[in-house]
Amino acid sequence: MTEILDPHASDESVFALALGEPGEDVERTRAHTARCELCRDALAAAEATLTMLDAASARDVDDSAKALDPSALAQIESQLLVSMGAPWQPPSAVAAPSAVAAPPRRAPLWPLLLVPALAALEVSLEPSILSAPNVPLVALAIGAALLTAAIGWRARSPRTTLAMFSVQATLVLVLSLADADGFGVLRASLGIKCTIVELVFALFPLIAASIVLRRFGQTGIHGAATTAGAAAVTGAAMLAITCPSHDVAHGLLFHGGGVLIAFCAGLLVDRWRIAAATT
Repeated sequence: MTEILDPHASDESVFALALGEPGEDVERTRAHTARCELCRDALAAAEATLTMLDAASARDVDDSAKALDPSALAQIESQLLVSMGAPWQPPSAVAAPSAVAAPPRRAPLWPLLLVPALAALEVSLEPSILSAPNVPLVALAIGAALLTAAIGWRARSPRTTLAMFSVQATLVLVLSLADADGFGVLRASLGIKCTIVELVFALFPLIAASIVLRRFGQTGIHGAATTAGAAAVTGAAMLAITCPSHDVAHGLLFHGGGVLIAFCAGLLVDRWRIAAATT
């Protein structure tokens, strides 16, 4: 009558068979498992569980886990699901355990070193820059710009990226006002040259940042944008010394415009890089 209501062997008898205990019930279970595929799977799971327990008692869990066949692990998972009240299903229906993907490594910040390197290159070509009275302010602006870029390499929120650009734009404003001698004279031909200088400053750090961020799988990080903006701010800081025009309008339109263009170019590069990594 019991076999009619429940044609499969009980958990207790299966584990008793796996342990090799003597008894009439064990022999009946052995005979039943010989003709019942589901009970054979349950027996294999019980034997695998006992193997794991033996390995744990011997403090050799790692080696034992390596020796286990993936199908045996799936059988163990099936038995655990049953013990938690889930309907029984054959081990083939249980997803095989897979290795958890390791989080991407943090990208190194070495592309940011290109920014002060470019500034040092310009100083080496024009040593008189060091004698300018606003050198401390320029150095402070470059350091702050690098800080915004470094934060952008670690921040995953678009709001943080925009906040870093706001800081970069404020730095250009401060540089334009610090040594201003007028307001309203644009000097467009000179301004275009200034914008090009800033974009040249931003070009190589932008390329290096995009390559490194893509190589390390940094999706969701707009580090190329903040890097390009910081490099353009560095160019604007150097122009605060070398540019013949000290007009506020010239600085805001052309020096600030260079930073804006560099930042937007970095955003486009970041979007392309993230889209390529997620497709």
